[in-house]
Amino acid sequence: MRGHRHDKTGRSASGKLKKHKPKNSPKACGFEQFGWYPLDLMESEAFRALSPNSLRLLMRLVIEHVHHGGIENGLLVATHDQLRDYGLTASSIRESIDECVAYGLIRVKQGGRWAGTNRPNRYRLTWIGWIDDDGFAQYPTNEWKGVTADFITAWRAERKAKRAAKRKWKGERKTKLTPEFRGTIPLNSVVRVVK
Repeated sequence: MRGHRHDKTGRSASGKLKKHKPKNSPKACGFEQFGWYPLDLMESEAFRALSPNSLRLLMRLVIEHVHHGGIENGLLVATHDQLRDYGLTASSIRESIDECVAYGLIRVKQGGRWAGTNRPNRYRLTWIGWIDDDGFAQYPTNEWKGVTADFITAWRAERKAKRAAKRKWKGERKTKLTPEFRGTIPLNSVVRVVK
C-alpha cells in the first residue's frame, strides 16, 4: 500500500512512512508561538463558568506568558491599560480578576504604590509550572480542579449580595437638589436656614 512501510518480504507493515505523516507541528502550520490550555481545564466547571470578561483576562495573560517565552509564569504583568486595550472595560477588570482567582485559574501577587514607585500586580497561571521567588521550579498547582458547581453557585450568590449592598450604600449617600438653595444637600444631613 502506498504510504506504508514494507518489511523484508515486501508486505506492508503497520507503520506509516514519515513523509506521509500529518504536519501538525506549530512551525509546519505557520505558527511561531502558541499558548495552550489542557483539555481537562477546558472541560472543567471553573473554565465553563467564566464570564466573557474573565475569559478575555485569561487570554491576555496567556498572551503575556507567550511573549515572555513561556518561562516567566508568576511574573506576568498585565496593566489596566493593556487589559482595556484587549477589550475589558475599566469597571470589569477587578471583578474579572476576582472571578479567576476564586475559580483557581490564576494567582495574583498584589502590587501597589510605595515611596513614589508604582508596582503592578504579578500574575501566575495555575495550570502551568512556574519559578518561585527563590528560583526553584514548581509544578502546576491546578487549583481549578477543586472548583465544583456548588462552589460556583455560592460564590456568585455572595458576589450578588455584595453588589446589592454596595448599591444600597451608594443610594443612601446620594444627594438631592433643592430649588431653594440651588445646591445639593445630603439626605441624612440637617439643614439650618438663616434668615
